[in-house]
Amino acid sequence: MKIVFLTGNLVQMGTTTFRFLEQRRNDDVEFIVGDFILPKKTTGQSIKIIIEKAGYRYFLFKVFETVLYEILSKINKFITWNPAFVTVKECAAKYNLPCFTTKNFNSPETVNLIRKLQPDLIISIAPQILKSEVIRIPRLGIINLHPALLPEYRGLGPYFWPLYNNEKKAGATVHFIDEGIDTGPILNKTEFPILESDTPHTLYWKISVVGADLLLKTVKEIEENRVHPVKQDEGKKYSWPSPADISRYVSRKKRLMDLRGVIETLKKDCFKGELL
Repeated sequence: MKIVFLTGNLVQMGTTTFRFLEQRRNDDVEFIVGDFILPKKTTGQSIKIIIEKAGYRYFLFKVFETVLYEILSKINKFITWNPAFVTVKECAAKYNLPCFTTKNFNSPETVNLIRKLQPDLIISIAPQILKSEVIRIPRLGIINLHPALLPEYRGLGPYFWPLYNNEKKAGATVHFIDEGIDTGPILNKTEFPILESDTPHTLYWKISVVGADLLLKTVKEIEENRVHPVKQDEGKKYSWPSPADISRYVSRKKRLMDLRGVIETLKKDCFKGELL
Protein backbone atom coordinates (compact mmCIF):
# COMPACT_ATOMS: atom_id res chain seq x y z
CA MET A 1 0.00 0.00 0.00
CA LYS A 2 1.22 3.50 -0.81
CA ILE A 3 0.89 5.60 2.36
CA VAL A 4 1.74 9.28 2.84
CA PHE A 5 2.06 10.66 6.37
CA LEU A 6 1.18 14.31 6.99
CA THR A 7 2.74 15.13 10.33
CA GLY A 8 4.77 17.48 12.47
CA ASN A 9 8.33 16.72 13.55
CA LEU A 10 7.85 16.32 17.31
CA VAL A 11 9.48 13.35 19.02
CA GLN A 12 6.09 12.07 20.19
CA MET A 13 5.01 11.87 16.55
CA GLY A 14 8.30 10.14 15.85
CA THR A 15 7.39 7.49 18.41
CA THR A 16 4.07 6.88 16.65
CA THR A 17 5.56 6.63 13.15
CA PHE A 18 8.48 4.46 14.33
CA ARG A 19 6.17 1.97 16.00
CA PHE A 20 3.94 1.95 12.89
CA LEU A 21 6.84 1.35 10.48
CA GLU A 22 8.24 -1.49 12.56
CA GLN A 23 5.06 -3.43 11.79
CA ARG A 24 4.46 -2.25 8.18
CA ARG A 25 7.84 -2.59 6.52
CA ASN A 26 6.43 -3.70 3.17
CA ASP A 27 4.41 -0.54 2.60
CA ASP A 28 5.57 2.25 0.31
CA VAL A 29 5.67 5.13 2.82
CA GLU A 30 6.59 8.79 2.35
CA PHE A 31 6.43 11.72 4.75
CA ILE A 32 5.42 15.35 4.40
CA VAL A 33 6.41 17.20 7.57
CA GLY A 34 4.88 20.53 8.56
CA ASP A 35 7.69 22.98 9.30
CA PHE A 36 5.64 25.45 11.33
CA ILE A 37 4.25 26.12 14.80
CA LEU A 38 0.84 27.31 13.58
CA PRO A 39 -0.21 26.87 9.94
CA LYS A 40 0.08 29.90 7.66
CA LYS A 41 1.75 31.90 10.44
CA THR A 42 5.35 32.99 10.91
CA THR A 43 7.17 31.90 14.05
CA GLY A 44 6.71 35.37 15.55
CA GLN A 45 3.00 35.44 14.75
CA SER A 46 2.55 31.94 16.19
CA ILE A 47 4.27 32.87 19.46
CA LYS A 48 2.14 36.00 19.78
CA ILE A 49 -1.10 34.05 19.21
CA ILE A 50 -0.22 31.33 21.74
CA ILE A 51 0.71 33.88 24.41
CA GLU A 52 -2.48 35.88 23.75
CA LYS A 53 -4.67 32.77 23.94
CA ALA A 54 -2.98 30.69 26.67
CA GLY A 55 -0.63 33.07 28.46
CA TYR A 56 3.08 33.04 29.23
CA ARG A 57 3.02 30.06 31.63
CA TYR A 58 1.57 27.67 29.05
CA PHE A 59 3.80 29.07 26.30
CA LEU A 60 6.95 28.60 28.39
CA PHE A 61 5.85 25.07 29.28
CA LYS A 62 5.54 24.20 25.56
CA VAL A 63 8.90 25.80 24.77
CA PHE A 64 10.59 23.92 27.62
CA GLU A 65 8.94 20.65 26.55
CA THR A 66 9.95 21.03 22.89
CA VAL A 67 13.54 22.06 23.58
CA LEU A 68 14.01 19.37 26.22
CA TYR A 69 12.80 16.61 23.90
CA GLU A 70 15.01 17.83 21.08
CA ILE A 71 18.04 17.73 23.38
CA LEU A 72 17.13 14.30 24.76
CA SER A 73 16.61 12.86 21.28
CA LYS A 74 20.10 13.97 20.31
CA ILE A 75 21.70 12.65 23.52
CA ASN A 76 19.76 9.43 23.12
CA LYS A 77 21.46 8.67 19.80
CA PHE A 78 24.82 8.48 21.56
CA ILE A 79 23.80 6.76 24.80
CA THR A 80 20.98 4.34 24.04
CA TRP A 81 18.80 4.39 20.96
CA ASN A 82 15.29 4.35 22.41
CA PRO A 83 12.57 4.81 19.76
CA ALA A 84 10.56 6.84 22.26
CA PHE A 85 12.90 9.75 21.53
CA VAL A 86 13.19 10.15 17.76
CA THR A 87 11.83 12.91 15.55
CA VAL A 88 9.80 12.09 12.46
CA LYS A 89 12.63 13.22 10.18
CA GLU A 90 15.07 10.96 12.05
CA CYS A 91 12.59 8.11 11.75
CA ALA A 92 12.30 8.62 7.98
CA ALA A 93 16.10 8.74 7.67
CA LYS A 94 16.51 5.49 9.60
CA TYR A 95 14.23 3.69 7.14
CA ASN A 96 15.59 5.57 4.10
CA LEU A 97 12.14 6.93 3.32
CA PRO A 98 11.45 10.15 1.36
CA CYS A 99 10.66 13.09 3.61
CA PHE A 100 9.44 16.46 2.33
CA THR A 101 8.71 19.63 4.30
CA THR A 102 6.00 22.25 3.90
CA LYS A 103 4.84 25.47 5.51
CA ASN A 104 1.20 24.70 4.67
CA PHE A 105 -0.38 21.32 3.89
CA ASN A 106 -3.09 23.06 1.86
CA SER A 107 -0.76 25.15 -0.31
CA PRO A 108 -0.97 24.56 -4.10
CA GLU A 109 2.64 23.31 -4.07
CA THR A 110 1.93 20.71 -1.37
CA VAL A 111 -1.35 19.63 -2.97
CA ASN A 112 0.50 19.08 -6.26
CA LEU A 113 3.21 17.13 -4.44
CA ILE A 114 0.62 14.85 -2.83
CA ARG A 115 -0.98 14.26 -6.24
CA LYS A 116 2.38 13.29 -7.69
CA LEU A 117 2.99 10.84 -4.84
CA GLN A 118 -0.34 9.13 -5.68
CA PRO A 119 -1.08 7.73 -2.21
CA ASP A 120 -3.66 5.02 -1.67
CA LEU A 121 -4.09 6.28 1.89
CA ILE A 122 -3.03 9.38 3.80
CA ILE A 123 -2.42 9.23 7.54
CA SER A 124 -2.67 12.60 9.23
CA ILE A 125 -1.02 13.48 12.50
CA ALA A 126 -0.92 17.01 11.17
CA PRO A 127 -1.62 20.14 13.24
CA GLN A 128 -3.73 21.67 10.45
CA ILE A 129 -7.27 21.33 9.11
CA LEU A 130 -7.09 19.85 5.60
CA LYS A 131 -9.11 21.26 2.72
CA SER A 132 -11.18 19.31 0.20
CA GLU A 133 -8.43 19.54 -2.44
CA VAL A 134 -6.27 17.33 -0.22
CA ILE A 135 -9.08 15.13 1.11
CA ARG A 136 -10.14 14.07 -2.40
CA ILE A 137 -6.70 12.83 -3.49
CA PRO A 138 -6.17 9.36 -1.92
CA ARG A 139 -8.48 6.60 -3.22
CA LEU A 140 -8.92 5.14 0.29
CA GLY A 141 -9.34 8.49 2.01
CA ILE A 142 -7.49 10.24 4.82
CA ILE A 143 -7.49 8.96 8.38
CA ASN A 144 -6.55 11.14 11.31
CA LEU A 145 -5.04 10.08 14.63
CA HIS A 146 -6.70 12.37 17.16
CA PRO A 147 -4.97 12.20 20.57
CA ALA A 148 -8.18 12.23 22.61
CA LEU A 149 -11.53 10.51 22.81
CA LEU A 150 -14.09 11.73 20.26
CA PRO A 151 -16.56 13.29 20.11
CA GLU A 152 -16.00 14.48 23.68
CA TYR A 153 -12.64 16.21 23.09
CA ARG A 154 -12.42 17.82 19.67
CA GLY A 155 -9.92 20.55 18.88
CA LEU A 156 -6.89 21.77 20.81
CA GLY A 157 -5.32 20.85 24.13
CA PRO A 158 -6.21 17.13 24.00
CA TYR A 159 -3.67 16.24 26.72
CA PHE A 160 -4.68 19.08 29.02
CA TRP A 161 -8.46 19.12 29.08
CA PRO A 162 -9.14 15.54 30.29
CA LEU A 163 -6.87 16.23 33.29
CA TYR A 164 -8.44 19.63 33.87
CA ASN A 165 -11.91 18.06 33.81
CA ASN A 166 -10.86 15.33 36.26
CA GLU A 167 -11.67 12.56 33.79
CA LYS A 168 -11.02 8.97 34.83
CA LYS A 169 -9.87 7.92 31.37
CA ALA A 170 -8.08 9.26 28.30
CA GLY A 171 -7.44 7.77 24.89
CA ALA A 172 -7.04 8.16 21.15
CA THR A 173 -9.37 8.06 18.15
CA VAL A 174 -8.81 7.26 14.48
CA HIS A 175 -11.41 8.75 12.14
CA PHE A 176 -11.89 9.60 8.50
CA ILE A 177 -11.22 13.25 7.79
CA ASP A 178 -13.91 15.54 6.51
CA GLU A 179 -13.80 19.33 6.27
CA GLY A 180 -14.82 19.84 9.89
CA ILE A 181 -12.62 19.90 12.99
CA ASP A 182 -12.32 16.28 14.20
CA THR A 183 -15.88 15.56 13.02
CA GLY A 184 -15.38 12.72 10.52
CA PRO A 185 -16.75 9.17 11.00
CA ILE A 186 -14.96 7.21 13.73
CA LEU A 187 -13.14 4.04 12.73
CA ASN A 188 -11.53 2.97 16.01
CA LYS A 189 -10.75 4.32 19.45
CA THR A 190 -9.00 3.09 22.54
CA GLU A 191 -8.85 4.28 26.13
CA PHE A 192 -6.81 3.82 29.29
CA PRO A 193 -7.19 4.98 32.90
CA ILE A 194 -5.78 8.32 33.98
CA LEU A 195 -3.48 7.91 36.96
CA GLU A 196 -3.09 10.36 39.84
CA SER A 197 0.51 10.91 38.71
CA ASP A 198 -0.40 11.72 35.08
CA THR A 199 0.46 15.07 33.52
CA PRO A 200 -0.11 16.37 29.96
CA HIS A 201 3.42 15.09 29.28
CA THR A 202 2.68 11.48 30.33
CA LEU A 203 -0.67 11.46 28.50
CA TYR A 204 1.12 12.61 25.33
CA TRP A 205 3.57 9.70 25.50
CA LYS A 206 0.93 7.10 26.33
CA ILE A 207 -1.22 8.27 23.42
CA SER A 208 1.81 8.20 21.10
CA VAL A 209 2.12 4.48 21.82
CA VAL A 210 -1.54 3.43 21.81
CA GLY A 211 -2.15 5.71 18.84
CA ALA A 212 0.37 3.81 16.74
CA ASP A 213 -1.32 0.52 17.61
CA LEU A 214 -4.69 2.02 16.73
CA LEU A 215 -3.37 3.16 13.35
CA LEU A 216 -1.97 -0.32 12.67
CA LYS A 217 -5.32 -1.91 13.45
CA THR A 218 -7.24 0.61 11.33
CA VAL A 219 -4.96 0.39 8.29
CA LYS A 220 -5.22 -3.40 8.32
CA GLU A 221 -9.01 -3.15 8.44
CA ILE A 222 -9.03 -0.65 5.56
CA GLU A 223 -6.72 -2.95 3.59
CA GLU A 224 -9.10 -5.87 4.14
CA ASN A 225 -12.24 -3.78 3.54
CA ARG A 226 -13.46 -4.42 7.09
CA VAL A 227 -14.05 -0.86 8.29
CA HIS A 228 -17.36 0.23 9.78
CA PRO A 229 -17.32 4.04 10.08
CA VAL A 230 -19.55 5.41 12.85
CA LYS A 231 -21.02 8.89 12.53
CA GLN A 232 -20.11 11.10 15.46
CA ASP A 233 -22.64 12.43 17.93
CA GLU A 234 -22.62 16.03 19.06
CA GLY A 235 -19.43 16.64 20.99
CA LYS A 236 -17.48 19.54 22.37
CA LYS A 237 -14.77 21.55 20.66
CA TYR A 238 -11.93 22.85 22.83
CA SER A 239 -9.42 25.62 22.21
CA TRP A 240 -6.23 26.69 23.97
CA PRO A 241 -6.54 26.73 27.78
CA SER A 242 -6.73 30.32 28.98
CA PRO A 243 -4.34 31.73 31.62
CA ALA A 244 -7.20 31.39 34.11
CA ASP A 245 -7.63 27.71 33.16
CA ILE A 246 -3.91 27.09 33.70
CA SER A 247 -4.02 28.85 37.10
CA ARG A 248 -7.03 26.79 38.22
CA TYR A 249 -5.31 23.58 37.06
CA VAL A 250 -2.09 24.37 38.94
CA SER A 251 -4.01 25.50 42.04
CA ARG A 252 -5.31 21.92 42.38
CA LYS A 253 -1.70 20.80 42.91
CA LYS A 254 -1.57 19.40 39.37
CA ARG A 255 1.56 19.71 37.25
CA LEU A 256 2.03 20.50 33.59
CA MET A 257 5.21 18.42 33.55
CA ASP A 258 7.14 16.27 35.99
CA LEU A 259 10.84 16.28 35.15
CA ARG A 260 11.26 12.90 36.83
CA GLY A 261 8.57 11.61 34.50
CA VAL A 262 10.61 12.73 31.50
CA ILE A 263 13.63 10.75 32.72
CA GLU A 264 11.47 7.70 33.44
CA THR A 265 10.03 7.90 29.93
CA LEU A 266 13.53 7.93 28.47
CA LYS A 267 14.38 4.74 30.36
CA LYS A 268 11.28 2.81 29.30
CA ASP A 269 10.85 0.68 26.20
CA CYS A 270 7.76 1.89 24.37
CA PHE A 271 7.57 -1.34 22.35
CA LYS A 272 6.80 -3.39 25.48
CA GLY A 273 3.93 -1.17 26.58
CA GLU A 274 5.75 -0.04 29.72
CA LEU A 275 4.41 3.49 29.33
CA LEU A 276 0.88 2.30 30.10
